[in-house]
Amino acid sequence: MATALDPPVTASERAVRRSVLGQLPLFAILGAIICAQLVFRTNGDGLSWAFLALFVVFAVLGAAQIAGDLRAVGAWRLVVTEPGETLVWGTSAQRILPTGGGGYAGVFALSSTRLRYIPRALARIRGASPAEWSLDRLGTVSIEPNDHRKRVRGSRWVVLSVEQEDPITLLNNHQDLLADDLHTALLRARQQSRPTD
Repeated sequence: MATALDPPVTASERAVRRSVLGQLPLFAILGAIICAQLVFRTNGDGLSWAFLALFVVFAVLGAAQIAGDLRAVGAWRLVVTEPGETLVWGTSAQRILPTGGGGYAGVFALSSTRLRYIPRALARIRGASPAEWSLDRLGTVSIEPNDHRKRVRGSRWVVLSVEQEDPITLLNNHQDLLADDLHTALLRARQQSRPTD
Protein backbone atom coordinates (compact mmCIF):
# COMPACT_ATOMS: atom_id res chain seq x y z
CA MET A 1 0.00 0.00 0.00
CA ALA A 2 1.40 3.39 -1.03
CA THR A 3 1.89 5.92 1.73
CA ALA A 4 0.40 9.39 1.42
CA LEU A 5 2.88 12.12 0.58
CA ASP A 6 3.34 15.00 2.96
CA PRO A 7 2.81 17.65 1.72
CA PRO A 8 0.10 16.09 -0.47
CA VAL A 9 0.23 16.12 -4.26
CA THR A 10 -1.36 19.30 -5.57
CA ALA A 11 -3.55 19.79 -8.65
CA SER A 12 -0.74 21.53 -10.54
CA GLU A 13 1.71 18.71 -9.70
CA ARG A 14 -0.76 16.12 -11.03
CA ALA A 15 -1.34 18.20 -14.18
CA VAL A 16 2.39 18.56 -14.89
CA ARG A 17 2.89 14.82 -14.41
CA ARG A 18 0.02 14.09 -16.84
CA SER A 19 1.60 16.46 -19.38
CA VAL A 20 4.91 14.62 -19.18
CA LEU A 21 3.21 11.24 -19.53
CA GLY A 22 1.24 12.68 -22.47
CA GLN A 23 4.53 12.75 -24.42
CA LEU A 24 4.69 8.94 -24.40
CA PRO A 25 2.23 8.38 -27.31
CA LEU A 26 4.19 10.80 -29.51
CA PHE A 27 7.47 9.01 -28.78
CA ALA A 28 5.76 5.64 -29.35
CA ILE A 29 4.40 6.72 -32.76
CA LEU A 30 7.74 8.10 -33.91
CA GLY A 31 9.51 4.99 -32.63
CA ALA A 32 7.02 2.77 -34.50
CA ILE A 33 7.68 4.68 -37.73
CA ILE A 34 11.43 4.20 -37.38
CA CYS A 35 10.96 0.52 -36.48
CA ALA A 36 8.73 0.04 -39.53
CA GLN A 37 11.47 1.49 -41.73
CA LEU A 38 13.93 -0.98 -40.24
CA VAL A 39 11.62 -3.98 -40.71
CA PHE A 40 10.77 -3.23 -44.33
CA ARG A 41 14.36 -2.48 -45.34
CA THR A 42 15.81 -5.96 -45.21
CA ASN A 43 18.64 -5.58 -47.73
CA GLY A 44 21.13 -4.36 -45.08
CA ASP A 45 22.32 -1.31 -47.00
CA GLY A 46 23.80 1.80 -45.43
CA LEU A 47 20.40 3.44 -45.12
CA SER A 48 19.19 0.60 -42.89
CA TRP A 49 22.13 1.12 -40.57
CA ALA A 50 21.41 4.86 -40.54
CA PHE A 51 17.79 4.17 -39.52
CA LEU A 52 18.99 1.79 -36.80
CA ALA A 53 21.39 4.41 -35.43
CA LEU A 54 18.63 7.03 -35.59
CA PHE A 55 16.27 4.72 -33.71
CA VAL A 56 18.81 4.04 -30.95
CA VAL A 57 19.61 7.75 -30.52
CA PHE A 58 15.90 8.63 -30.57
CA ALA A 59 15.04 5.95 -28.00
CA VAL A 60 17.85 6.95 -25.62
CA LEU A 61 17.15 10.70 -25.83
CA GLY A 62 13.39 10.24 -25.56
CA ALA A 63 13.66 7.96 -22.53
CA ALA A 64 16.14 10.32 -20.87
CA GLN A 65 13.92 13.35 -21.45
CA ILE A 66 10.76 11.72 -20.11
CA ALA A 67 12.59 10.23 -17.12
CA GLY A 68 14.19 13.61 -16.32
CA ASP A 69 10.88 15.44 -16.67
CA LEU A 70 9.08 12.93 -14.44
CA ARG A 71 11.82 13.14 -11.83
CA ALA A 72 11.69 16.95 -11.91
CA VAL A 73 7.96 16.99 -11.10
CA GLY A 74 8.53 15.67 -7.59
CA ALA A 75 12.17 16.69 -7.14
CA TRP A 76 11.20 19.52 -4.81
CA ARG A 77 10.35 16.90 -2.18
CA LEU A 78 14.05 15.97 -2.07
CA VAL A 79 15.29 19.51 -1.37
CA VAL A 80 17.33 19.56 1.83
CA THR A 81 15.89 21.68 4.62
CA GLU A 82 17.41 23.20 7.71
CA PRO A 83 16.31 22.25 11.24
CA GLY A 84 12.87 23.68 11.92
CA GLU A 85 12.19 24.26 8.21
CA THR A 86 9.30 22.36 6.58
CA LEU A 87 8.64 21.93 2.87
CA VAL A 88 5.17 23.15 1.95
CA TRP A 89 4.93 23.12 -1.84
CA GLY A 90 6.91 22.77 -5.02
CA THR A 91 6.71 22.49 -8.76
CA SER A 92 8.65 22.03 -11.96
CA ALA A 93 8.51 25.21 -14.05
CA GLN A 94 10.54 27.60 -16.12
CA ARG A 95 11.86 30.77 -14.55
CA ILE A 96 11.59 33.81 -16.79
CA LEU A 97 14.27 36.32 -15.81
CA PRO A 98 13.38 40.01 -15.45
CA THR A 99 15.85 40.79 -18.24
CA GLY A 100 13.97 38.52 -20.61
CA GLY A 101 15.34 35.61 -22.54
CA GLY A 102 14.29 32.02 -22.74
CA GLY A 103 12.81 30.12 -19.86
CA TYR A 104 15.18 28.37 -17.48
CA ALA A 105 13.65 25.04 -16.44
CA GLY A 106 14.02 24.16 -12.79
CA VAL A 107 12.41 23.20 -9.55
CA PHE A 108 10.75 25.67 -7.19
CA ALA A 109 10.46 24.61 -3.54
CA LEU A 110 8.54 26.63 -0.95
CA SER A 111 9.24 25.98 2.70
CA SER A 112 8.13 27.56 5.95
CA THR A 113 11.04 30.03 5.66
CA ARG A 114 11.88 30.59 1.97
CA LEU A 115 11.23 29.94 -1.70
CA ARG A 116 14.07 28.31 -3.62
CA TYR A 117 14.76 27.87 -7.33
CA ILE A 118 17.08 25.03 -8.36
CA PRO A 119 17.85 25.08 -12.11
CA ARG A 120 17.97 21.84 -14.08
CA ALA A 121 21.19 20.74 -15.80
CA LEU A 122 20.48 22.38 -19.17
CA ALA A 123 19.47 25.64 -17.48
CA ARG A 124 22.76 25.60 -15.54
CA ILE A 125 24.68 25.13 -18.78
CA ARG A 126 22.80 28.12 -20.20
CA GLY A 127 23.87 30.23 -17.20
CA ALA A 128 21.04 29.96 -14.68
CA SER A 129 22.04 29.81 -11.04
CA PRO A 130 20.14 28.78 -7.90
CA ALA A 131 18.22 31.51 -6.12
CA GLU A 132 16.20 31.92 -2.95
CA TRP A 133 13.84 34.46 -1.47
CA SER A 134 12.87 34.86 2.17
CA LEU A 135 9.22 34.06 2.92
CA ASP A 136 8.63 37.42 4.60
CA ARG A 137 9.59 39.23 1.37
CA LEU A 138 7.21 37.28 -0.88
CA GLY A 139 4.06 39.13 -1.88
CA THR A 140 1.02 38.29 -3.96
CA VAL A 141 0.51 35.80 -6.77
CA SER A 142 -1.04 36.93 -10.05
CA ILE A 143 -1.52 35.67 -13.59
CA GLU A 144 -0.39 38.25 -16.10
CA PRO A 145 -0.34 38.39 -19.89
CA ASN A 146 2.93 37.61 -21.63
CA ASP A 147 4.80 40.91 -21.94
CA HIS A 148 7.73 42.16 -24.03
CA ARG A 149 9.94 39.15 -23.23
CA LYS A 150 9.04 37.39 -26.48
CA ARG A 151 11.54 34.52 -26.56
CA VAL A 152 9.15 32.39 -24.53
CA ARG A 153 5.76 32.78 -26.12
CA GLY A 154 2.60 32.00 -24.23
CA SER A 155 -0.62 33.74 -23.45
CA ARG A 156 0.13 34.28 -19.73
CA TRP A 157 2.39 33.38 -16.87
CA VAL A 158 2.40 33.36 -13.07
CA VAL A 159 4.04 36.31 -11.33
CA LEU A 160 4.96 36.38 -7.64
CA SER A 161 5.82 39.82 -6.30
CA VAL A 162 8.88 40.21 -4.08
CA GLU A 163 9.44 43.15 -1.74
CA GLN A 164 12.16 45.51 -3.07
CA GLU A 165 13.13 43.10 -5.87
CA ASP A 166 12.00 42.13 -9.34
CA PRO A 167 9.04 39.75 -9.31
CA ILE A 168 9.51 36.02 -9.84
CA THR A 169 7.95 34.83 -13.09
CA LEU A 170 7.06 31.15 -13.49
CA LEU A 171 5.87 29.40 -16.61
CA ASN A 172 4.49 25.93 -17.19
CA ASN A 173 1.51 24.52 -19.07
CA HIS A 174 -0.97 24.91 -16.20
CA GLN A 175 -0.92 28.55 -15.14
CA ASP A 176 -4.30 28.64 -13.36
CA LEU A 177 -3.53 25.56 -11.26
CA LEU A 178 0.01 26.77 -10.59
CA ALA A 179 -1.21 30.17 -9.38
CA ASP A 180 -3.91 28.64 -7.16
CA ASP A 181 -1.54 26.12 -5.61
CA LEU A 182 1.19 28.73 -5.04
CA HIS A 183 -1.28 31.14 -3.40
CA THR A 184 -2.60 28.40 -1.09
CA ALA A 185 0.93 27.22 -0.29
CA LEU A 186 2.04 30.75 0.62
CA LEU A 187 -0.85 31.02 3.09
CA ARG A 188 0.11 27.65 4.64
CA ALA A 189 3.79 28.57 4.79
CA ARG A 190 3.01 31.86 6.54
CA GLN A 191 0.82 30.04 9.07
CA GLN A 192 3.61 27.56 9.77
CA SER A 193 6.22 30.32 10.15
CA ARG A 194 4.22 32.15 12.82
CA PRO A 195 5.49 31.44 16.33
CA THR A 196 3.06 29.46 18.45
CA ASP A 197 2.31 30.52 22.01
